[in-house]
Amino acid sequence: MQDNGIGMAPRDVGRALEPFEQVDGSLVRRYPGAGLGLTLVKRLVELHGGALSFETASGVGTVVRAHLPAARIIAHSVPATEMAAITIAVPAR
Repeated sequence: MQDNGIGMAPRDVGRALEPFEQVDGSLVRRYPGAGLGLTLVKRLVELHGGALSFETASGVGTVVRAHLPAARIIAHSVPATEMAAITIAVPAR
């Protein structure tokens, strides 16, 4: 996934992966959400033997990649490497 929103500091990635947590924990925040999206994605990817990687910077945006073992990839267009990455682009709001 990729966005060009507010991003987050690399030190905040761990917090963003916790259930119901958001990097902006204030009661009056600009961006809505329950704080479950990254947690659910992380758990699903790990159930398939994969992992997430992050490229992020405050004020720039965030790229999250799901790395799955090649054995879990069904699409024939993905090269059969030891680990394959899928990037999903999310349009800016």
